Amino acid sequence: MSESIAEQLDRLHISDSQVDEALRVFNINHSKELITPNVVETLVKCSDNHISAKILFDLLEEDNAAFLYGIGLLDKDGIKVLSNVLHYYVRDNNRLGFEMLKVNLRFLKESLNDESTLCYLKIYFNLITKLELVNPHHLSILLGLINVKNDEINSLILLIVINFLQKNESESNEQIKDYLEILVDEDIHLNIANKKYLNLVKVLECLFPITPIINQIYTTEKMKKIILEKIRVENRNEMIIVETLRLVCSSCIDDKCRSFNVEHYLDLLSFAIENSLNDKIKYLSVLATIKLWNFIQLDKKKVCSIEDLYSRLVEYFNKTDNLDKDELLTYIIESLAYLTINHKVKKSLRSEQSIIEQLIGVLPTLNESQIVYGILVIFVNLSQFKDNNKSQDHKTIDYLKNYSQPSGEKQQFKEDPAEINSFNESLNEQNIISVISSLKVKNSNIMSQFINIIYNILFNQSKQVKVKMVEQGAINILIDYMIQHSKIKNGETSPIKENEIRLNSIRSLSRILISINPKLGFKKYDIKTCIPFLIELLGPNINKNFNEEYLYDITSLDKFETLMALTNISAINDQELKKYIINKTFDQYLDNFIIDNNEDLQRCSWELIANLIDEPIMLAKFFNFDKKEVLKRCLIMIKLLNSTNNRLQIAISNLLVNSTQDYQFICYQIMNKLEIINELIKVINQVIQNQFNDDELMIRLSYLLNNLITISYNQEYLKIFQTNNQLITNIAKLIHKNDEFKQISIDSLKMITEKS
Repeated sequence: MSESIAEQLDRLHISDSQVDEALRVFNINHSKELITPNVVETLVKCSDNHISAKILFDLLEEDNAAFLYGIGLLDKDGIKVLSNVLHYYVRDNNRLGFEMLKVNLRFLKESLNDESTLCYLKIYFNLITKLELVNPHHLSILLGLINVKNDEINSLILLIVINFLQKNESESNEQIKDYLEILVDEDIHLNIANKKYLNLVKVLECLFPITPIINQIYTTEKMKKIILEKIRVENRNEMIIVETLRLVCSSCIDDKCRSFNVEHYLDLLSFAIENSLNDKIKYLSVLATIKLWNFIQLDKKKVCSIEDLYSRLVEYFNKTDNLDKDELLTYIIESLAYLTINHKVKKSLRSEQSIIEQLIGVLPTLNESQIVYGILVIFVNLSQFKDNNKSQDHKTIDYLKNYSQPSGEKQQFKEDPAEINSFNESLNEQNIISVISSLKVKNSNIMSQFINIIYNILFNQSKQVKVKMVEQGAINILIDYMIQHSKIKNGETSPIKENEIRLNSIRSLSRILISINPKLGFKKYDIKTCIPFLIELLGPNINKNFNEEYLYDITSLDKFETLMALTNISAINDQELKKYIINKTFDQYLDNFIIDNNEDLQRCSWELIANLIDEPIMLAKFFNFDKKEVLKRCLIMIKLLNSTNNRLQIAISNLLVNSTQDYQFICYQIMNKLEIINELIKVINQVIQNQFNDDELMIRLSYLLNNLITISYNQEYLKIFQTNNQLITNIAKLIHKNDEFKQISIDSLKMITEKS
């Protein structure tokens, strides 16, 4: 042992005797039972350092079979040791890498149980990914390990196949094709052994989504005859029938295969639905038939209706109080996920409260992500309003539609929005958000559907609905999702990749913040956290030369709702928050929105500005007349005070009252600028004459006039009011409206007339 290695081991507090004991693992006769936690810790420590890992590399070079045998004994810790040694010493040594691959393949062939098979598959995957190796000729052995009893083994082999296809597609496809053709052509009498048949159908099922070679094999006359013969001979063998049906379901991913299934297997499916006493076979046949529905309609085949298929699924729920968390439930849920694209089925299922309760009730108990995902897809379909996802990337939904909606058949069935609203309120009352939040299994697909459910429920603008969702933690869920799927740079957010569901999470947050007290929902995050996300919904930044493409798809509704949310947030008495909103929104968006042709957008922008006008930086945007653009902006504001949009008038009058009441210097600014004060008095006179009966507007104008007249008292500015007879007449008229107007108008009139 070299001095540097000895020194390194000393630093790691590993003695020579500990090393000697640990290295005994790499003996072909060593037993797994002899491996202690101390041995594992020693090997992991050694491998984790470039210098001490040399000990292990020397062993690998001397006898890679013994080394890989020892790695296999160490299981998951062995994978870590192997990864480290590969990283430090084998990265650029292809010869050694391929030797190890060959030895590992031999261990796989000799493996006696699933545990060791899985371990050596992990080693194999580690070798090909770390060293970027590919040998498609190994596929004949690897595909032979696929079986109907161990999904973990199948998944790992699938990853290896995908890796090979990415690196050498043509040769990998050739090897897959050769393997399958040998199985299919093995027996001219079609009497393939059950074990080989199960391997054949499982390989086809697993590989259907990743290579078109499978479609070609599946639709051959020989393959069809093998399937039909095996079902005829083994009609009482549940495993044979179930695995065959799983293959048929998997094949429905391809149009040609779906057409082939309708032509050759539909009668078998119909027979199983009507006559099978085995629930797995019956409901797998229902699932396959649903997936073929579009093609059944095209071929005008006589088969049970969508309603009949749905009723069979309802029957399953009605005969059980507790859903079995097994393979059967997977088929039931997947079938319902497809069927709930159909409008009539949606309507029926929404009214089946007991089924909805069962689905919600089973969610917290599930460990199978596939079933969880299916249940959430059902809830998404049932809670969705027509056209509320026109711009969304709903690939899953579109994919399902191909199955459940009859081709060429225009559905005249119209869904009732009130019915959907009622269903969504019911979901919310059953704490669906809390239930999904507490799930044992969560992945990106599940979280995407979770966001869709929140988004759909929030189409109801009821404050009560929103408060209930906030109580269940909706704000934290939405912000967690947004952060996870975002790039954050210089205080700006953008998607890591285009993601409509991420956009819907921002839309959902915006809708929540329109009407609830913002302080209530922000416990985990500072409220400022949400501002950059909300700003995305305002669309492209007018000051940027380049905006991300997705921003041009932002709708007027998005902008409108976001402005309302920001207006509600800006009502919080927090100076720093208000400054932050102004700096992020005014020059980039609001300056353009206040003259927008969309009246709602324009009005909401002014309402937001009115809430922010008590900040000096916002006051400067309207009353610093040294800048031409500010003078122009102020004149626009005054003209809009005479708008035909009453709510816009209220917003602008609020802005003017607040700024002149709280800041005397603003009054001086206005009075010093004849162009401004003359235009303002002219507009006020017009509004009083034309809208005298609008008390809400009149009281604001009364206070505005009083603010300006008060600051002009004993000043030369007062002449501006004293010489305007129309204004004096209008103020006098306001005195007679009611007591609130009376006092403020008398005060104004007194100040004008006393000095005249």
